[in-house]
Amino acid sequence: EAPFYSQVAITDDEIELANASLLTPCNQSKWFFGADGITRCFGYTYGYRICRSFAQSVASSPADLLLVPTEDVLRYAGLG
Repeated sequence: EAPFYSQVAITDDEIELANASLLTPCNQSKWFFGADGITRCFGYTYGYRICRSFAQSVASSPADLLLVPTEDVLRYAGLG
């Protein structure tokens, strides 16, 4: 079950902004704590969605995901 902080309502505009700045240094206040007009816990929710989608498509068990490189997950999501 998804943790409560990864179940907030996020917008397409926020997702687009996050995708555009994915490879820049992370502003934790913005993406996780709701600064600069971004939904609080956005980073947790968006990250959970990306990882869940990847896991459901390629893994038969959680152990299958243990050593998957971040780049593989991002590439699957069309972000890498």
